[in-house]
Amino acid sequence: MSDMRTGVFFERGMGDEVEIVHLTCPILCDFFEDPVTAEDNFTYSRKGIEDWFQSLRERGAEITSPFTRARMGTKLVPDEKKATQVKEFLMTVQNPGAKVNLMDLLGGSASIHDLRGIFSVLDPLRDLLASELGATLRGWQPPQLVMIGQESSGKSTVLERLAMMAIFPRGDEICTRMPVHVRLRNVEQCQAATNKRDNITEEGPYIIPTETGAIDVREKMQEIVSKEDAAQNGHHQSGLAMDRVIIIKVSSPYVPSIDLIDLPGLVASPAANKESTMQLVKEHIKDHGEYSMYLATVKAGDSPNTSAAMEIVQSHKLQSKTVGVFTMCDELVPRTQQILMRHMEPNGKVDGMSLEPHGWVCVMNEYVDVGENGRNLARLSLQARNESDFFSERLQTLQEDRSGCASLVSRLQGLFVEFLRKDWGPKTVQMLKQASEDAQLENVRMGVPAFPATEIPKNVATVRRLAAQDATRRIQEASTVLMQKCATDVLSPLKDAVLNLAQPLQDVPLTAVHAQWKEQQVHVEAEVQKAVDLWDKHWLEGLKMALEARTPGPKVDKSGRVPDWQRSKRINSPKFELDRFPALVEAILDELQRLLQPAKKYIADAAQACTDKYYGELSPWVELKSNLTCNPATCTVIGQKTLLVEHILWGFIKVSTSTLLEDLPGKISDLCESIRDEAWVENAKEQILHLLGVESVEELKFVKTRVVPGGAGQITVPSVYGVAVGPNGEIFATDGNDCVAVFRRDSEGSHELVRSFEGETVEPRGIAIDYEEEIIYVAYSGSDSISVFGIDGEHRNEFEANGPWGIALHDNRIFVSQTSGDIVVFSKLGVQEQSILSGQVVDPRGIAVDSDGTIYVAS
Repeated sequence: MSDMRTGVFFERGMGDEVEIVHLTCPILCDFFEDPVTAEDNFTYSRKGIEDWFQSLRERGAEITSPFTRARMGTKLVPDEKKATQVKEFLMTVQNPGAKVNLMDLLGGSASIHDLRGIFSVLDPLRDLLASELGATLRGWQPPQLVMIGQESSGKSTVLERLAMMAIFPRGDEICTRMPVHVRLRNVEQCQAATNKRDNITEEGPYIIPTETGAIDVREKMQEIVSKEDAAQNGHHQSGLAMDRVIIIKVSSPYVPSIDLIDLPGLVASPAANKESTMQLVKEHIKDHGEYSMYLATVKAGDSPNTSAAMEIVQSHKLQSKTVGVFTMCDELVPRTQQILMRHMEPNGKVDGMSLEPHGWVCVMNEYVDVGENGRNLARLSLQARNESDFFSERLQTLQEDRSGCASLVSRLQGLFVEFLRKDWGPKTVQMLKQASEDAQLENVRMGVPAFPATEIPKNVATVRRLAAQDATRRIQEASTVLMQKCATDVLSPLKDAVLNLAQPLQDVPLTAVHAQWKEQQVHVEAEVQKAVDLWDKHWLEGLKMALEARTPGPKVDKSGRVPDWQRSKRINSPKFELDRFPALVEAILDELQRLLQPAKKYIADAAQACTDKYYGELSPWVELKSNLTCNPATCTVIGQKTLLVEHILWGFIKVSTSTLLEDLPGKISDLCESIRDEAWVENAKEQILHLLGVESVEELKFVKTRVVPGGAGQITVPSVYGVAVGPNGEIFATDGNDCVAVFRRDSEGSHELVRSFEGETVEPRGIAIDYEEEIIYVAYSGSDSISVFGIDGEHRNEFEANGPWGIALHDNRIFVSQTSGDIVVFSKLGVQEQSILSGQVVDPRGIAVDSDGTIYVAS
């Protein structure tokens, strides 16, 4: 092995990656710890292989090899030789006290692991986003990376290479049949990958090896699709599982915390499959697009203009958060290589199709054969080496920053930073701001503001806990009295009534005995139903009185005043006064009513079963004596009515204790969660603002900088597109947050944000101001319209335009440059008068008209 110091290779040979990989556990994808040889003759870290065995047992599956999937036993033999090799190797590359980073040692293997640092900024917030925040913000999630492309365009291979893990199905005859959602999580210790089917967890989670996980994913896909096909009697022709997703969680110190989504490839035929794949991708964008970034794959040599993936990118306006990837560049022949080079225009466009600002990257997908027992991690590392050599030798004219996975990783870093700061971050803060306001309004409804300000515990979790405790205490204290009253007022009268009704039938003629016995049953059941209704009313009214009772106030002294020491004690006491939360009490009573409905049914059904048993045929509780010698023949029926009564009463007693005294407190705790904690929402908002480097929500839109009069100062507005000066010297700027910002210069030369306004549409670009009428015209390219505002920002009118960008005023007319290449003239009423220079201007932007009517267009 070549000399290695502190993880840096010197004069590295082609076999180094293979040698390093064979010092790692194929399950945990980390250097061996306590290596053991299993019965398949492969070596694993003890924890990894034991976790594998345990996972199989929990699934009820037979024990198999993580490598070959052949059956084997569980005998493990310590591999001391491998332990020594690992120890000696780590001593050569490890700084004292530092942990060796496996991925750093696989030199040249640029991968998503290189983004650990930049993605770590969200790690402190991820748990928060995954728990309370996700629920509060309607499923809002951290940024995720989604792969879209046509079937067999190398999507899964690119993701496999980026992740440096063989967990994505790949190959000429193996296609992704449902979304594969890989959750990478940066943790201190490697853990085996876990696999489950969807967020409802229909199956799993269970462990899969990072080395051969693609086998498990492929088999599970085939199983699910086959089941759906069988369920539809063979009419399931698309081969897709439209409502299933396979989730794989990978926990490792080497990965960034990000989610990778591999969507099924788009197909051109048959028509049913084309529609199904397109629908699945579009639904994913609809449901998750706001927090997603995209990789769009196109086979090298193909034109993006014919790509279904690029059609989706354009139709959903995803260009600004998409990186285009030309795959399989190694399969190009000289002629198609030249086509590719022509496609890669220096301005970031391909065939005139722009993916600004992140552009296109070329990658290689060539498979490296490492033998039957070779490791996939070594294969991926060698593929990275071969890719670098390929672009340096065969496509030398291609810019270095546009070729290979290293370039792709670099662009992903830029994409993430821009998406986080300009898109995801501001949206998250705005949603948190709204959530905080919603929480306050919800607490108004729940009665929280009725709590004196001096007595509101600052920690809302404490409010929730105390509310549940006080409600539970009241119910428990009242239940002792109510149970006794229930026994006196409900059960005792019922017992007397049933015992009185369930009298023996003495010498009743045979022709009448059955009718009289059934009539007695009807009367008993009527008494039971009366008791059930009374029981329901008894508990509901009793608990209502207990919950609504006012908390006793403090004792007063002889002068009628509350002593200072007692007032202070009351204010600072953690005692919770539930009567100050009338809406919460109402909610608890509503929940009590919901609980009483099935409880009443249970009592009634249980009593019905008792009477059916007592009055039914061959009842063990009843003795029959017939007298057939007399005329007419008679029968005597004697029942054990005490048994009947006690069994009926047991239904009431059981429900009273289980439903009301055991289940209700848990329901109360759930209800008290309705007391919304705006404090933690505000805390999350502050964390994200800090992450974005701003101090307030307003600064997310407009970051102010000092302007020196007559100097080179500037006003900074994110993604500024248009600027105009108002009649009073105010500066109006359109920005990437769909707003028009208004600045005013103060006496010290600083420009302060004084207000902002926005229309009902998106992507404002050009702006022009009519001084005489004090009207503002704004071109909105995202909605193909021109909006008209008053100088105060009041929206007045709107008319259609096709991709408007620049806008200028002259001679009571509006001149608009359109991305179609046209210059269109409108009247001030929005009526199109004429189109000039039709299609003659390439990609027009800004426009101005001088006093002579000469038009100037920035192209």
